[in-house]
Amino acid sequence: HRVDAYVTFRELMRRFQTVISETARTEVRQRMEELEAELVLVTLESRPSGASITVDGEDRGRGPFYDEVVLEPGRHTFEARLEGYESATRIQDLASGERTWIELNLRAPSGRSLREPWA
Repeated sequence: HRVDAYVTFRELMRRFQTVISETARTEVRQRMEELEAELVLVTLESRPSGASITVDGEDRGRGPFYDEVVLEPGRHTFEARLEGYESATRIQDLASGERTWIELNLRAPSGRSLREPWA
């Protein structure tokens, strides 16, 4: 349950960083660094923003995301859905210690990507 531990440490630092001792902060940061070497940190973005995002079929909410998604290494499926757009899916193999950015570009029903220039 390394993912849960990392997310808990991240939240601990966010909420209590200013009130815990320097020794405790150092210990938490050290453990987070150890976990980062074992896990995968993914920054997710959808275009347009506001899409519902799932990772391996698990709902992760609507973007934009302000925290990296923390995953175990391996093959993962990322999907974005937004009413009025075709869904976008990406499957990616991710390695331990990897920190990556994944953009899911939804297409308008006409088949045009939002990243393409408008005529």
